[in-house]
Amino acid sequence: MRCFEKSIIFDKHEIHMKVFLIGIVSFLSLFCSAQNDIYEWGEGLTSYKGRFDTAKYSYGQLDSIHRYLFNWPSDISGTCSIWKIEQMDSVSTEKIDAFYTDRMNLYDNISVPSTEFWDSLIIYRKKELSDIYIASREYLIGFVNPSSLLNLDYLDCRKYSIAMNGGEEELLAGWDDLIDEMKKKNGYPEQLEARYQKKLESPFKLKYARLELMKYGWWNCRNQYIYYHEDYYRIEEEFEKLFISVERFDEE
Repeated sequence: MRCFEKSIIFDKHEIHMKVFLIGIVSFLSLFCSAQNDIYEWGEGLTSYKGRFDTAKYSYGQLDSIHRYLFNWPSDISGTCSIWKIEQMDSVSTEKIDAFYTDRMNLYDNISVPSTEFWDSLIIYRKKELSDIYIASREYLIGFVNPSSLLNLDYLDCRKYSIAMNGGEEELLAGWDDLIDEMKKKNGYPEQLEARYQKKLESPFKLKYARLELMKYGWWNCRNQYIYYHEDYYRIEEEFEKLFISVERFDEE
């Protein structure tokens, strides 16, 4: 009878221990899951779902990296695009000045994981933004004051600057030379020539000449002097290292 009583007592101890262990496991599971969160993003036709430790990084940090550091600040293009001759009479640097101030302020205050890679990437993006801003501002001012382009130190771009600062004959000759250059690199030179001839017959031919010399001549030449930080695959690799696990979904 006593042996039976001891067995019952022992079984009760086992039950209490099992309940205790189950409680501990459940608590740890809930605690760990409370420390994890999901961040989703997409690149092209591929979407990603990453699980990260909130004790190490915040959702906001990951979102800031993906939105502002993954690529060059292409949204600056919307502040300085001149595609039509109608836009040439209302060119202003107001939008690009505001964009530059806001984005540089964002880079100065952005919160990222404290590592050499992410700290360096911010420096590269700031250099890139400054270069794009300076060049884009020169471009916009060039529409209003073409003589300002003559003071810049880009010798291989001067032929476009000189043409835009000459008389009607020099302007049209420079435009004609530009079209010849473009036809050599164009897969449909006949169509390019046809569009050129149509604009040449327009009463606004001088505006077309100035627009295309600025856009396809001077800007394309000036663009080669802009610093673009091209390290996409390394950035993608370092970003994925911030996650516990990443699921990838490819659209077919």
